[in-house]
Amino acid sequence: MTKTEMAWFEAVAEGYLPSSDAGPRLLPPEGGFASSAVELTRASTGLAALGLRFALLLATLAPIWLGGRWRLLPSLAPAERGVLLARMLGHRSFAVRELGMFLKVATCMALFRSDAMRAQTHYDPPDTSRAADVQTRGQTAGAGALLPADALRPKRGDEP
Repeated sequence: MTKTEMAWFEAVAEGYLPSSDAGPRLLPPEGGFASSAVELTRASTGLAALGLRFALLLATLAPIWLGGRWRLLPSLAPAERGVLLARMLGHRSFAVRELGMFLKVATCMALFRSDAMRAQTHYDPPDTSRAADVQTRGQTAGAGALLPADALRPKRGDEP
């Protein structure tokens, strides 16, 4: 991914973030959105990476083809970017809607790569693996304990 494409991804991702008055302030992941985009394209198939690049180009040019303004998306304020990206998500063309959704999912993946973001949003469930006990035939076994080999076999008379 080129530096230009990384800057485009930063602009798109910031456009998808809600404004500060719409709830808790979501902070970019450590290293920024661009590092996440690089990792995403590196871990993707060639076709998916190409799709991400095409979606970025489409979104970057959205002010021209969707807004009628001779500017690129990164030059707009984040709130204006959000409006254009929302218009992409509601576009009459299925391809435009899906590419906009692809960028939104990529932004979410970038956000939730961050441990701080997952903690802020309570995304990860609390670790209950040690606290949870499973009641099995009158015996208490810790979570992850193995059942006897015959525990899941049907008993005589239970078979159809």
